[in-house]
Amino acid sequence: MRIVDIIKIIKKSGVKIVSLSDLRKLLDIEKDNTSYKIAEKLVAEKFLLRLKKGVYLSTFNPPDSFEIANAIYTPSYISLESALN
Repeated sequence: MRIVDIIKIIKKSGVKIVSLSDLRKLLDIEKDNTSYKIAEKLVAEKFLLRLKKGVYLSTFNPPDSFEIANAIYTPSYISLESALN
């Protein structure tokens, strides 16, 4: 599968934060190593940004800061004061 096709699939899905298992499901990949290699290529081309091991941020549809915080450290919560702001 070409990088252009992979990018179209990710854009069409509308995901903001993608894990390696999500990438496997989106692209219908059987092996873990293949999804890791594809993620490496997308990071090198600046289409994905690595948040932590196995979790990537999509540059097509960037998430807000609360979604990034939840992806980096789970379980997390938003305080009432932050939610009301």
